[in-house]
Amino acid sequence: MIGKDLNDIVLYCKSYRNDFLRLKRLLTSIEEFNVDRIPFYISTPQADKETLVEVLGDRQYLWVADEDIVAANPKTPFGRYQSMSGGFSQAIVKAEFWRLNLAQHYLCLDSDCVFIKPFRKSDFMTGDGA
Repeated sequence: MIGKDLNDIVLYCKSYRNDFLRLKRLLTSIEEFNVDRIPFYISTPQADKETLVEVLGDRQYLWVADEDIVAANPKTPFGRYQSMSGGFSQAIVKAEFWRLNLAQHYLCLDSDCVFIKPFRKSDFMTGDGA
C-alpha cells in the first residue's frame, strides 16, 4: 500500500567504495541540475558508509544500507545474498529498492552517470504520475 506522504519519484544509486569518486561527480550534477529537488538515495554496504561520508561529505543525499534493502524481502535468505558475486548482488539490491516503500517510482542511476542540463520530475513521469 502506498503511503500518503510517499514521494512520487526518487533518484537512486547503488554504489560501493571503489565507485565513490564517480558517485561524487553524479551527486554534484544532481545538486546543480535537480530543479524539483527530487530526493536522491544512495545505498552502499554498511561497511562502506564511513568511507562514503568521507568522500561525499555533508551533501544532498539520503543513505540506506544495502543490507536493509535485501532484508526488506522476507523471502530472501540473507546468507545466500552475501555469498553472491558483486554483479549479482548489485542487481538484486537495485531491483529490491522499491521494497523500502520510499516512493511510488524510482529512477535507478549508475554512479558513472551525470546530468548535463536542468531536469524536473516531468522529464521522467507523465502528468498523471505514471
